Amino acid sequence: VLVDLGKADPEGKLCSDPSFALIDFGLAVKSASWHQDWNSSNLAGDPRYWTAPAWMAFAFGFPCVENHSNQGFLKQYLNRIDHYSVGVLGLEMLFALWDQERRFDEERVPGMTEARAAWCEFWEAAVRIFQMFHVAGPQATREFLSGAPAHGGIARVSRLLAIARERLRAVAS
Repeated sequence: VLVDLGKADPEGKLCSDPSFALIDFGLAVKSASWHQDWNSSNLAGDPRYWTAPAWMAFAFGFPCVENHSNQGFLKQYLNRIDHYSVGVLGLEMLFALWDQERRFDEERVPGMTEARAAWCEFWEAAVRIFQMFHVAGPQATREFLSGAPAHGGIARVSRLLAIARERLRAVAS
């Protein structure tokens, strides 16, 4: 999302309305047929912003998502795939703009430092898979993910994001 706050007068007061623009991630599907075609389409986009079910489909095939014991994965893939990507992008922006020199005022927002640490751990794991995908190639990444232990790979990235989400919720409460 791009925001232009508008023009300001010499005193700094806004004298025009702000304008907004949405940046598309560059990929689109026909929404009318998405619910019928989802499991026969190719995966695309920036892997750093892929959902766990997208990685599951990549590593194990779409039947893994469709038949998974946790049907929340299927629901997320069908109905919330863009929400996830935009949410991850929002967190990336929040923590990328973090003022490293002055640090965060922990007294004003307790727990935010822990939330940032959890985010950084998630983001590092997501970027590592992204780098493997681009350096070693899709097949090597697929083999790594499909051969990862139950607590590694996709499960690990999902768990790290869950920890970051829990810490952010604690900050908000």
